[in-house]
Amino acid sequence: REVFKNHPSNPKFIVVPILREKLAAACDVPSDIEKLMKEFPDYDFSLVLKETKNKFLWCLDSFEDEDFTEELRAEIQQKGIEGDMDKIQDYLLDRLAAIEPASLESEEELISRCFRSKRYLIE
Repeated sequence: REVFKNHPSNPKFIVVPILREKLAAACDVPSDIEKLMKEFPDYDFSLVLKETKNKFLWCLDSFEDEDFTEELRAEIQQKGIEGDMDKIQDYLLDRLAAIEPASLESEEELISRCFRSKRYLIE
């Protein structure tokens, strides 16, 4: 955002959830959406809020594997942590550690999400 601070066109930054990083490492586990909105008040988060089923689980809404997404949601709900982003982040980190060096998204799923992102941007 600093790069465009004094840019004459004053570009608008829109957060598009499916354009996120591959969920493969601790640094990829997303932050609490409300904290991000406060940290980046000039960014447009309307797509995140519109397309998510639960603001604390917004990163799961962009996964390609819907069965795996539902498995994660069910485990989070079973643990009773669906409203606590810190605990959700810990849970996702534990899941990552358990399957390391693999990731929560396969290469094929990442490529599929890239194509979905492209279609989304064209529309």
